[in-house]
Amino acid sequence: MKKLSLQEKQIFAGELEMILSSGLGIEEGLQIIAQELPSQALKETVQSMIETFAQEGTFYAAVLQTQAFDPYMEQMVRMGELSGHLDEVLKELVKYYQRQNDMQRQLKEAATYPFILLVMMFLIVGIMVFKVLPIFEDVLASTGAMPSVMRFGMLFGQISFVFLFIVLLLIVIFAIALMIKKSSFHFLMSFPLTRKLYKDLSLARLTYALSLFVSSGYPIEETIGLLGEFVDHPVLKKKIEAIHQDVKEGKSFGQALLDHQVYEGTYANMLAIGIHTGKQDSVLQSLGNLYEQEVEASTSRFLNIIEPTIIALLSIIVGVILLSIMLPLLGILSALG
Repeated sequence: MKKLSLQEKQIFAGELEMILSSGLGIEEGLQIIAQELPSQALKETVQSMIETFAQEGTFYAAVLQTQAFDPYMEQMVRMGELSGHLDEVLKELVKYYQRQNDMQRQLKEAATYPFILLVMMFLIVGIMVFKVLPIFEDVLASTGAMPSVMRFGMLFGQISFVFLFIVLLLIVIFAIALMIKKSSFHFLMSFPLTRKLYKDLSLARLTYALSLFVSSGYPIEETIGLLGEFVDHPVLKKKIEAIHQDVKEGKSFGQALLDHQVYEGTYANMLAIGIHTGKQDSVLQSLGNLYEQEVEASTSRFLNIIEPTIIALLSIIVGVILLSIMLPLLGILSALG
């Protein structure tokens, strides 16, 4: 079945959350949503979910069977059913997809102007290098007054133009490949400027899942076994696996969290206090909110850096290309003089 867009997943999660909050059951909710959805793809997905839910009896099985949702939503739904907080999970998913939508939109806005400028400059410079300058070259060649600086400038201009075009094309292909290959925000791990953002996103996911499980009284050992499925950050994933092993060997969950430094600095101190006072569920909720705020702040900083950085790089590239044009023009002027 076709993968749903971010907007479609946000709409679905939002509508189902409202229906469940009103007291209706999942099957009734799905039937209501199926009648109201404008998107044909989403409508077909919901119809398939209704059939699977009737057979399997779990919403997680219905979501998984469609293969229309991303792994994060699948695991969040599973967690919601196990912890008994499916409505809260759906509300969190609405915020999650809204954040993804906003980030995609802002990234597009930040890149649109530099991209248009880049295309226009390449067109102009391409016309100059491959159309205008060869005319002067032919005129001067017919008079026998072809200075060596012009020959060099023409060659340099053409090589620079082609080389820079290939480099930019490779950068675009590389960025697209990263975003397609890696789910959600995983591609952010590939860039130094966004690694902290990626870690904060992973910690926000982990903390939210952990707070729901702890507050619902779900068995700790089983909780830890599931937590690894909510995190794709390699370092955090290893820490969760190590914590799981420690708990199996008899260490308390809270102490294992502190020992493996899943949380750092003030956040670790907050968690330690919560563990000692028996209020770790409320502390985890607070930590989740703090990480949400950090994610928003990091995203804003990242997006504010993107546009000026692209424009600065673009200015350097255009400057090099313009220099390659000026050399043959200087040659023409010297020949005419």
